[in-house]
Amino acid sequence: MHLSNRIQKSPVFLLRLLLIVWSLVSISAATDPPRSVNLAWNANPEADIAGYRVHYGTASGDLTSSLTVDTSPAATLAGLEPGTRYYCAVRAFNTSALEGSLSSEISFVIPAAIAPEITVAHDSGDDLADGRSEISLGEVDLGSTGTARTFVISNLGTADLTNLAITAAGAEFAITPLGTTTLAPGETTRFDVTFSPLASGIRSAFLRITSNDPDTGSFDIALSGTGLTAPEIEVYKDNGTSLTSGGTSVDFGNCTLGATSPRTFTIQNTGSATLTGLSVASDGPDFILGKLGSTSLPPGARTTFGISFRPGTAGTRAGRLVIASNDSDERLFLITLTGQGVKAPEIVVEVSSGRSLTDDDAFINFGTVAVRSTANSKTFTIRNTGTANLDGLGIIKNGSNSAEFRVSALRTRSLAPGASTSFKVQFSPARTGIRWAAIHITSNDADESSFDIVLTGTGSKSSTSAAAAPSLTGSHSIPTSSPVRRIELIDGRKYLTLTIARRPGTSVLPRDVEVSSNLVDWSSGKRHTTVLIDTATTLKVRDNTPVSQNARRYIRRKR
Repeated sequence: MHLSNRIQKSPVFLLRLLLIVWSLVSISAATDPPRSVNLAWNANPEADIAGYRVHYGTASGDLTSSLTVDTSPAATLAGLEPGTRYYCAVRAFNTSALEGSLSSEISFVIPAAIAPEITVAHDSGDDLADGRSEISLGEVDLGSTGTARTFVISNLGTADLTNLAITAAGAEFAITPLGTTTLAPGETTRFDVTFSPLASGIRSAFLRITSNDPDTGSFDIALSGTGLTAPEIEVYKDNGTSLTSGGTSVDFGNCTLGATSPRTFTIQNTGSATLTGLSVASDGPDFILGKLGSTSLPPGARTTFGISFRPGTAGTRAGRLVIASNDSDERLFLITLTGQGVKAPEIVVEVSSGRSLTDDDAFINFGTVAVRSTANSKTFTIRNTGTANLDGLGIIKNGSNSAEFRVSALRTRSLAPGASTSFKVQFSPARTGIRWAAIHITSNDADESSFDIVLTGTGSKSSTSAAAAPSLTGSHSIPTSSPVRRIELIDGRKYLTLTIARRPGTSVLPRDVEVSSNLVDWSSGKRHTTVLIDTATTLKVRDNTPVSQNARRYIRRKR
């Protein structure tokens, strides 16, 4: 009786320790569902416990099946049906075969097969069928890439979909990388396919998706597209920027009335057929079109043409450039042209003979003159060829021998458009040898606010006809025995150069050439100059400091 009272104490289930462990020992494929479950509970404390009976069934309170186990508080139920809910309870029995009451019921479901399941859909939302679906990527011009089509891979199974990989049998169909190669149940990943035809006509390939799906080891999709031959116009302005038809405005900036601001445009055929019927036209009278290099362009070829902005009046000027061709979607390529006509003065300086001088490159030689005598004067004329008043006229003289060059006063400080004034310069050397000076004509000219002219002459003990002395400028021929000064463009920057002819019996060394920024302080040597030519007949030396509007430079042979 005592034993019976003890055995009637119901064993307590540790529901939190109930383990559902699928046995895979006898399973040959991941598609086979598990058919057993492991149960565990708390042991009864009585010392005479002989074992336990597990009662189970498919209806609560109707536990028609049972399993007897030893004193270990655990059991394995086998032969269960996947997808079915089972109910179970446990009772203990002792060595006298007396049984206790049933524990509380628990229930569980044997899950269906544990396996991945791949599905593939495209951007329309429709699921695709392995080996039976064909996706068209449309018509695409040769040399172009069509619109991307998006595909979605999903795992509708109950196990991880792994080892995902994609290949396409065709170089014309490009595939973006997958975001992941493993999908948990319910997860998705995407990839895109684009079509870039290499030849005209219908092009095709197969897309293959591989994974660990046991039923669909490879998911195959047919791809197709059509390659088209077509011209394609592309237009660039002079800095290489590509322009858009109807949406681009090219600004020529400010341009002085009477002046011209040029720009160059390039047309390229980026298509796969010949671009024909090319022509250009402008409806703005201020924009002057140059000649088109070619009216027909094979694929990849280019041609250029120029447009010059020459404003007729001040203020904003506008026009439209029209480029016609056989491009199917841009038969008329339209570009808006704009610019500002500006009234501005423009200084021009001429020497006695009427020859125009060049700012920063004007060297006037008064020849050889006896010391303390005066050479014939040279007359300089200042003209305003601009469209606004040339104001603030003045003359500044400097240089190591500036006192020996006498400059007459200007009669006016302002010139209306088209007007002119003049002044004279006389050379009277105080000593023998080469004498140097410079005059700087100031004004409100925007790019020549200081028009610089170098003056040179030679003082001698005896008089020499001054009239025979040549007038030297950087843009006119001079005797080959005289140094030739030039402004040269080197690596995109302007530099002064001096070329000296070497005559037999004379010695001219690179250090004999010196440079200055003010005609007062002169320097020579490798730090300040670079030798460009050094032969038996010619020495050419370059100033190392570039010329700019704010950095005037001078070069000469040492006295």
